[in-house]
Amino acid sequence: ANRRIVIFAKNWFVDCTGLGVGMGLSSNPSVRLPAFGAGVSLCGEFREENSVVALQIPGEGRREVAVPMLGTSTRVALSSLHTCTLMVEPVSSSSTFDVPCRLMTVVPTMMAYSELPNFEVGICQQLTHHIIWLGPGMSTHLYWQAPDKPRQWQLVLRPLTQPGKEPLKPLPTDLSLPFGLSEKGVGAYPLAFTTRFALKDGRPGKSFKQLACLQVDQSGELFTFTITEAKHCHQLINAILVVDATFHGEGEKHVVLPNNSCYLGRAAEKWDVEPRLRERLNLELVDAFDVKAHVACTLDLSRTAQIKLNNPAAIITVQLANRVAIITVSPPGLTLDAGSAVSWGSELGGRHPSLSISLIGERPHREVFRLSLQALRLHDRRLSSGLETLELNVNRLQLDHHHRNPEGTGVVLASVSSRDPAIKARVTREDTLSRDTRLRSMDLAIARLEVTADDGLLESIASISESLKSVVIASGINGKGLSLRDAINRAGVPYNLVSGGPPPPSSKLVVSEVRVTPIDMRVFCRLSTRLLPEWLLVLFAVLSFSSNIQVDGASFNFSGQHLFEQGRAPFEGSIGGLMEVLSKHYVNMSLKGDTLRPLVSVVFNSNLLLGGFLSRHFFFPKDRHVQNLSGPALPTSKAGLVHFPNDIEDALDFIGE
Repeated sequence: ANRRIVIFAKNWFVDCTGLGVGMGLSSNPSVRLPAFGAGVSLCGEFREENSVVALQIPGEGRREVAVPMLGTSTRVALSSLHTCTLMVEPVSSSSTFDVPCRLMTVVPTMMAYSELPNFEVGICQQLTHHIIWLGPGMSTHLYWQAPDKPRQWQLVLRPLTQPGKEPLKPLPTDLSLPFGLSEKGVGAYPLAFTTRFALKDGRPGKSFKQLACLQVDQSGELFTFTITEAKHCHQLINAILVVDATFHGEGEKHVVLPNNSCYLGRAAEKWDVEPRLRERLNLELVDAFDVKAHVACTLDLSRTAQIKLNNPAAIITVQLANRVAIITVSPPGLTLDAGSAVSWGSELGGRHPSLSISLIGERPHREVFRLSLQALRLHDRRLSSGLETLELNVNRLQLDHHHRNPEGTGVVLASVSSRDPAIKARVTREDTLSRDTRLRSMDLAIARLEVTADDGLLESIASISESLKSVVIASGINGKGLSLRDAINRAGVPYNLVSGGPPPPSSKLVVSEVRVTPIDMRVFCRLSTRLLPEWLLVLFAVLSFSSNIQVDGASFNFSGQHLFEQGRAPFEGSIGGLMEVLSKHYVNMSLKGDTLRPLVSVVFNSNLLLGGFLSRHFFFPKDRHVQNLSGPALPTSKAGLVHFPNDIEDALDFIGE
């Protein structure tokens, strides 16, 4: 019988940049890993101490980059012009005989697609003259063309060139306004291009206008933009009046007669993806049978709205569909169906005296963390207009940590105020039918907290992190992930050709206002100095005469904050981006404010200076207000089995019958 032996490496590497990128391990970065077949490199197994690889394109120096977690990506600049992304994906084990494998792919960070029929799309870096032309259905990866020019892109259109004829050359003044690719720029942007072509003597020749929609999307660290046809732009549907539509800041009018419709877009040379310039449309409405009956109004095309007019009588409705606006002008009592979903009002609420959430470990099978919430109240109200308000109130919270060593078991986080609720939050969302999550306001009030950390807590967090990695790896074992054929077919092929076309439309988070009350917390910790850098470890040993960091009740206070105030540019991006902005804000606030007070509190309530012998830490250390663990909602055995009370068992038996 014929037999074969198949050997799989746990980590593979392929290059999809078109640049000839090679990989080397950090342990020996000068050696480039060999490629097999069409260009697949076998990397072996990574460990914590060598989870850094070296990437290099011909003629450039090596760039070391940390290998991201499975299912994530990280950006790396391989040269001053070439920004790329290293992503790690699981390979389906159905084709690897249940061997867990992952594929590391280096791809361009920016790509462009054209789905505009009968036209070519020109793309160039700002203040450069090299234009990349894309015909219908074509795509390209994007790299910067000049290191000393602004890192923004410009667009221009021209009709498809007839065979045997010389392509038309647009004038430099016809390029669109420059734009960058970032998470806050994700969205759809209808644009009206006006292109004039130069004659042989350089003078402007004939011109044309074309409407197109620019779709900007993000997937991890990858950014793409797609040029689509006019049917993806804003649409004005008019059933009753004569409507003159003009974008704010522009002079050109779009006249729409009764029982007609048209697609709209801003002038490309006056467009900006930054949030400070909103899509504002000015309307002038006139009754065709009574010219004295006229009215003017301004619409924000990024928000749903309904406006009732009296003279002339009409209803203006703004709906959002596929990230663009559909404006309808209809008679009173009649709302035209623009093809969007119907929004209904609703109201939900709930109260619970006590709620416990436990995280159970596997090895051994035991409870690791337990979050206890007391007097929990949740209320959600949604109006038919698309406005939703969510309120959360928790009277008291406590997070317990259970370590296999009894000394590592204790209360990690607890609210200690007897007057104020532990958490009081209110979030107002608008345009619930929109693809983007638009938060009009976020209000958060947090009562006084006690935070405790020790080596056992850090050990449990590290264990959970490893477990999460195993779960992601298991997704490949369960048949999810790339097929073996798709993984091999990527090698040496530009990613825009093997990615399956333009990505699906992505969404973003838009936050207009955040208000946070003052935060007051006391910190306790018992940590080993082995976590410190070597130079800091020596300094700590000299100053404190100890090998452990001990802090008992150091106070940290942050004043109330008001971010993204109404009238200013809102935040636009992802949840991770919002957390990064908030953390940087609080760090900068701490550095600019009274940094001496928390520093003095740490010194007087710790062993950082002379073992705490001359401070309160030695003579009268602070005690925690909350030290007792909260009892489990349902008792569990050592084997991890849950014991239900008799009344719950009777209820389950009744349901079973």
